[in-house]
Amino acid sequence: MTTTRRLAGFIVATVLIASQSFAQVDLGLYETRGEELYNLPASCAVCHKRDGTGLIGPDITYGPTPAQILEQMLNNPQMAGIAQEIKADNEDLISLSVYIRSLTGLETTEAMIVDQRAKLISARAKTETDLIFPKTDRDMAVEAVHTTIVSGDGKYVYIVGSKPHTEPTNQIKALDAPATLIKVDAITLQPILQQTMGGRLHHGMVFRDKYVLLDTFSRDPDGLDVMLLDPNTDEIIGGVRDEDLGGSSYTAYTDDDYIYILMEPVGYASHRSTGMLGAKNLYGGKITTMKPFWIAKLDPETWEVVQEYPYPGFRGDWIAFDAEKEFMYVPAGGTSNVSKINMKTGEVVWAAGAGISPYGASLNAEETELWVANKGEHTGHFGRTLSVLKAATGQQVATVFSGYEVDHILLAPNGKEMWATSNGEGRIYVYDTESHDEIAVIQMPQNGDPHGLVWVHYDENGESRVVRDQGVFRGGVNPALGKPLDY
Repeated sequence: MTTTRRLAGFIVATVLIASQSFAQVDLGLYETRGEELYNLPASCAVCHKRDGTGLIGPDITYGPTPAQILEQMLNNPQMAGIAQEIKADNEDLISLSVYIRSLTGLETTEAMIVDQRAKLISARAKTETDLIFPKTDRDMAVEAVHTTIVSGDGKYVYIVGSKPHTEPTNQIKALDAPATLIKVDAITLQPILQQTMGGRLHHGMVFRDKYVLLDTFSRDPDGLDVMLLDPNTDEIIGGVRDEDLGGSSYTAYTDDDYIYILMEPVGYASHRSTGMLGAKNLYGGKITTMKPFWIAKLDPETWEVVQEYPYPGFRGDWIAFDAEKEFMYVPAGGTSNVSKINMKTGEVVWAAGAGISPYGASLNAEETELWVANKGEHTGHFGRTLSVLKAATGQQVATVFSGYEVDHILLAPNGKEMWATSNGEGRIYVYDTESHDEIAVIQMPQNGDPHGLVWVHYDENGESRVVRDQGVFRGGVNPALGKPLDY
């Protein structure tokens, strides 16, 4: 399933385009139409200059084909606002291509247009046939799928379902609306069960190979904010509410012994928005400081807080644990820094700057480097880098170019690759942990939002088990302990 993304605040404009059909190949008409589209107030010239030589966008005077323009409109988040407003049909795309070629005197022939039209039709058809499950109105009620969760035995996947007995809701508003939980067969992808969970699913991960740890975007009045689900009985076996923790919970992690909840001070916005909007207002100068953010460590048997960890920075959104459970690393998106914390004493070993508004983080197999995904979300930026820091000191080792708004980043079970998911581009980027080089890019079907990673291993008997998810390595696999999974 996919998540439709609209990059709020990128371009604010109202442009109404009346698409034209061209019965015959008229080069002059194509060029005129292309010039009109290219120079609209919220169109190509804004980023590529009127002459196409590039401004904040690249030089395009080489003459992109209509199919190449379509690919960018579908997959490049910087083009999202333009694509949404123009809603270019095939003839519009041909017109843009013809006009861009004319900017530097590149020749366009009738034969080229006929050929490009055929290729464009083929490219668009392929995009449409790639939609394994065509989106319906009902799908709009399940648009905010926001994580990747698989049960410990690898048999079930969990996703967000609509609120029972209601009409489909707008995707953005849906993040703040209660919903159901859908249990899906991991092989056939067929729904097995839809149940209420007292809130709207945010993130989740396996806990002690038996349960699934879940946290919510929002909850019903009698619901829980963080909870454990038993996949065998489909029952919630325990959990906790924000008001019992003294703040607002953002998301939860586990080292497989305890549950760690990233806590936020309340009062900066309503409900779960308090930390995000507070951090944005701080960054934008609307406020000058905020109350402290902290991590609450809970005993899963009693759901009592056994320790709290204040950390320097605002709006922490991830926790990465080392293999020996001595230290945890906490990126803070609101202040673009990362903290290393002694899990026993609570001492902040170091705090260091990362890229713009970091999100996910993961140690390499040797635990000498911490990779951080610079998403940019809290500060209103389109982050496009990964920071690599020395785990011992926080010193910057490298800045790695990546996709737009990479958020989740995890070391693969083989210990040799770092995998990162891009919210902005619908892609997974794979890097060599030793050289820091990009070694693969995986495009999601339907340009879907991967938002999370889980590795499921099948043995020679076909038995499955989760060996890596957003939490920790499991199932006897951990490269940091000399137990990688070769594949």
